[in-house]
Amino acid sequence: MSILTQGTIIQYIRSNHHPNIKCGGIVINARCDFAQNKIKYVSMLSCMSLQDWIIHIAYFDICESLRQNKYSSLKGFCEQYKLNQSILMELGIEKAKKIIENCGAKPGDVKKLLPRLKELMIYENNLKNPPPEENRREFVKENLKSLKDLLTKLHNGNLTKYCFIPKKAYNKGTEIINDGIVVDLLDLVQISFDDCQMICEGKCDCRSLDPSEQQRLNAFLLLDGDGFVYTDRENLIISPWIEHLLQHFSQAYTRIGVENANKEDIDGYCLSF
Repeated sequence: MSILTQGTIIQYIRSNHHPNIKCGGIVINARCDFAQNKIKYVSMLSCMSLQDWIIHIAYFDICESLRQNKYSSLKGFCEQYKLNQSILMELGIEKAKKIIENCGAKPGDVKKLLPRLKELMIYENNLKNPPPEENRREFVKENLKSLKDLLTKLHNGNLTKYCFIPKKAYNKGTEIINDGIVVDLLDLVQISFDDCQMICEGKCDCRSLDPSEQQRLNAFLLLDGDGFVYTDRENLIISPWIEHLLQHFSQAYTRIGVENANKEDIDGYCLSF
């Protein structure tokens, strides 16, 4: 079997969806098309390490989830004491604190809310001005329950945009099931068959490419500096994992939204039944 086939992982491709991540690409063209030489362009889904996914993507989901939780607490308080929630957030923690302390609220309610308000503003700032990667890692460690909940959804296939592939699916000799790569089901990347073949033959190496060829390839591959893009037989997603990935990809792209009856429509039907 050729090294370039369905399930091959090509390292270091550029992804418009994830410009700050060193992504790989998982080939999804049909095996029969490779066997019959019917392919001009190789289609790939971008993927990244689980660690990169947590730092660059899950971090923001966790932050937003925690923000929503604290936001609900603030919303209830503001409604009870007739405060404008949006204006309160824009004022900053110190001014908001003074307003809350002088709004006539019960001392116990104020005491409970102030720490939540401070946390909420931290989450707001983290989303608008993301901290360095190391700080994100520490934040995730401090919120392990949120991380575990998100990873559970990922492993169970409940995140419609992403699909998890464990190391045991593409690394021979390992049975690791809780670490691997995360595939972005909505990030489709295409590279010409000839360029992919060159990568698979180990010829995509800045040390041997002339400047014009390097510049051309650098438009869709991570060839900065002395970059080297490669793949090998150890980076091949085997069955049934490749079929599992393709099933999730198909579901992500073929979901059809239709108009549903709302509560009023259903109530109206029941009344006229």
